[in-house]
This record gives sequence, C-alpha cells and structure tokens, in this order.
Amino acid sequence: MLPAIRESSFDANIRVRENKKIKDQANAICKAIGTDLSAVIRTYVRAIVRTRSIPRMESGYTLEGEDMILAADREIDDDRKRGKLKVHKNVDSLMEDLKK
Repeated sequence: MLPAIRESSFDANIRVRENKKIKDQANAICKAIGTDLSAVIRTYVRAIVRTRSIPRMESGYTLEGEDMILAADREIDDDRKRGKLKVHKNVDSLMEDLKK
C-alpha cells in the first residue's frame, strides 16, 4: 500500500522537454478546462504509481465536450426559469421529496 500523498508534500521536480508550441497549446487547453499542466502531469504520474502501469490515454474532458456541457447548462437554466426543475436547499429537503 502506498502512503497517502498530501498536497504540501511536493518535494521533487520533474523536468519535461517539449516543443514550445505543443506546451503552449497544452497550457491553453488546461486553462480552458479549469486546471493547469502541472496538475494534469501530477495526476498522470500518480496514476502510474497507483496502477503500477502506464494508464491508457483515453479521451476525457475536451473543449468540444465543453460546448455540450454549456448547452446542457443553458437547458437546465431554461427549465429552472420555466419552473420545470425543483431546487432543494439541503439534502433533507431532497430526501423528503424523493419519498413522495
């Protein structure tokens, strides 16, 4: 079992050589989806340790997918404005409504 890793326990650096254009594009994509390249690389390195293998590169959150998410958000907002959605202020209220 691997020891738990706390955010404050960063005590090593990893240097990666890459083409500047590729690095800039990766940084822009990471920023657009609300993260940074360092966090993505840390996540991948930890996945290697956790799985004791090289994780497959599968599609995840994409900029194209963001368009779908934004469209869904707009639809949810529209439904809320039309009164089609019920909003609960706490879990107890939700649970009571689910019992009905």
